[in-house]
Amino acid sequence: MFTGIIQEIGQVLNVESKGGKEFTVSCSQTVDQLKIGDSVAVNGACQTATHISSNSFSFYSSTETLSLTNLDQLKKGDRVNLERPLTVNTLLDGHLVQGHVDGTGKIDKIEKHPNEYHISINCSDDLLRYMIQKGSVAVDGVSLTINKLYDNGFSLTLIPTTVEKTLFQYNKPGDIVNLEVDLFAKYVERFMTLKTKSPLTKDFLSEHGFV
Repeated sequence: MFTGIIQEIGQVLNVESKGGKEFTVSCSQTVDQLKIGDSVAVNGACQTATHISSNSFSFYSSTETLSLTNLDQLKKGDRVNLERPLTVNTLLDGHLVQGHVDGTGKIDKIEKHPNEYHISINCSDDLLRYMIQKGSVAVDGVSLTINKLYDNGFSLTLIPTTVEKTLFQYNKPGDIVNLEVDLFAKYVERFMTLKTKSPLTKDFLSEHGFV
């Protein structure tokens, strides 16, 4: 589990195809006390460290991960957002992020205003269905708040500090970004559609004292 607060920007040193792909990423803070088998969120996708050196680590992305994320587009020299998992002592400054990317979106517009950036991202209805205004979304692993929803996407407002500490400082219109929708929205949908002997309806909830 992660918070969506990026700890470091790493840089891809090597990419090797092995059915899926094996990546090696240079970094400094992320490898501190990192062990083989530990998790690291790379552009918001939870990956497992398979090799570690003093200034880099490697991980393998399966074909499933590559099909759902922008990791398949990474090449040598590209930068990535990195975050280690939260601990019981970690401040939950962002929101609960699983590192299970639901799909990708495309940056439509980036507008710089005094002391803030406005960013619009297009995505599919399959992802928009889980989004609400002022709800949470993880974009390339960054915990953000949705300002507005559109027919084909959503908009965000970022402060300069967020831009400076993440890949947003390098992003441009047309870039593909990883999206993870709010965890609780998916659970609510599951509960509401689950076929049981007692369908979960408003009357059922009222009868049992929930509403």
